[in-house]
Amino acid sequence: CVHAVYNQWISDPACDSAMIIFGFELPFLEDWSSGNFLQNKWKVGAGNWTVEDVEGNPGPAAVFSGLPAQTNYEIPIESYVFRGDLMEFGRFYLAFDLKLESNTNTGYEKIVIQEWNWAANYWFDRIEFSNLQESFSWTNQEVLLWTLPKRAFKIRFVARGNNSTDISSWSIDNLHISRT
Repeated sequence: CVHAVYNQWISDPACDSAMIIFGFELPFLEDWSSGNFLQNKWKVGAGNWTVEDVEGNPGPAAVFSGLPAQTNYEIPIESYVFRGDLMEFGRFYLAFDLKLESNTNTGYEKIVIQEWNWAANYWFDRIEFSNLQESFSWTNQEVLLWTLPKRAFKIRFVARGNNSTDISSWSIDNLHISRT
């Protein structure tokens, strides 16, 4: 609201409001059934990320392939905004299925889940998985996010490492974001 201030008087307030509404409401489910990253507005880094029909739990799934070879890399897929601002209570919860096909168990190849910190204007690592262990089939992962209610938020999955040929692939499926 604004007031016009004159020498002898102050005007009645003139008020207006604008609300910008964008982002996905919760709960959110991404099963990659569109066969691409476009439908739910994922931003994709270099070409190693694809949606594969033959992979998945069940297919399709988002797959980071070790080929073409990448060295000293950090390649994300970033979500669109989630409407946590509509929630007053509880915490945000991320669940997804993860699979690793490892070629060499170095521990240097990772998949990292990050959250965007709007106040500090940077991504922070929430949890990471490495290829230190043997390949594993689909396992359900559950992460309590740090974002508080009444806040919009984004997440991303980052493939990070020294030599991507140490893995065959990381696969992500059945991504579900909800409030606890």
